[in-house]
Amino acid sequence: MAADLHLQAVHEDYQVLLAKHAALAESEARYRALAAELEARVASQVATIERNQRQLYQAEKMASVGQLAAGVAHEINNPLGFILSNLATGRGYLRQFERLSGLLESADAAALQDYWRAQGLGGALRDFAALLDESAEGAARVARIVADLKAFSSVDAAGEEDADLNEQLRAVANMARPRLPAGATLTLDLAPLPRLRCHAGRLNQAFLNLLLNAAQAVGEDGDIRIASTATPGGICVSVSDNGAGIPAALLTRVFEPFFTTREVGAGTGLGLTVARDIVMAHGGGIALESEAGRGTRVRIELPRRS
Repeated sequence: MAADLHLQAVHEDYQVLLAKHAALAESEARYRALAAELEARVASQVATIERNQRQLYQAEKMASVGQLAAGVAHEINNPLGFILSNLATGRGYLRQFERLSGLLESADAAALQDYWRAQGLGGALRDFAALLDESAEGAARVARIVADLKAFSSVDAAGEEDADLNEQLRAVANMARPRLPAGATLTLDLAPLPRLRCHAGRLNQAFLNLLLNAAQAVGEDGDIRIASTATPGGICVSVSDNGAGIPAALLTRVFEPFFTTREVGAGTGLGLTVARDIVMAHGGGIALESEAGRGTRVRIELPRRS
């Protein structure tokens, strides 16, 4: 009797354990399913955030390029205009010399001299040389602009390179110069630098964003300064201006996406955000100092990497 009761109790305990085990297994299965679902949702959200971030960065890049387009077009059109004008004048001179070649066949010295004086061909020869020199200078200007565009256009290039940041800063400064207010100055104070392993095109985007911000902050008597120096750990680049500055109450927000002190529609509010993220992706740091009515200074520290 006692043995039967003991067996029954053991059997009941075993059934209870089986039920608890089944419940635990079911709970574990639900947990695993929830964990898998959560992981999938997180992956989806991360992908969405990354996609949105790429779209925002693309929008900022296009906004920057759009600001440059008018200035660069003027810089190219100006020399092209006088090159085309010089070519038209040169064609006129060529026609005059073609008529002169016809007179040469007659070997009439008096007629040749009369034509030479009447057409002012002596002056035409001197002018023609000046036209060629001016056109060559204009073509060289266009070539320099194209070289700067080529340097800047590597924003989307894959991979890193050992770059001369001073060369990059000069190219970006040349691109941004047409966006300065009339009378404003842009000064480069570039110290000798070691080559830096970096994504030069993306750093160009960061430098350009800082320069465009400075150009919008200064007036006609404004002054913008770009400086570079080698540090024990890498390279420091700073962009400073004597523009309107930023109120102290807003300094903590300057790197927030879409934050801007300009009027609605005057900017994307992503310039500093993108610059910060590009610098951080290179393992560097960025700091901004500003005083309302006195100007702003942005300092970038980039570490030397192998």
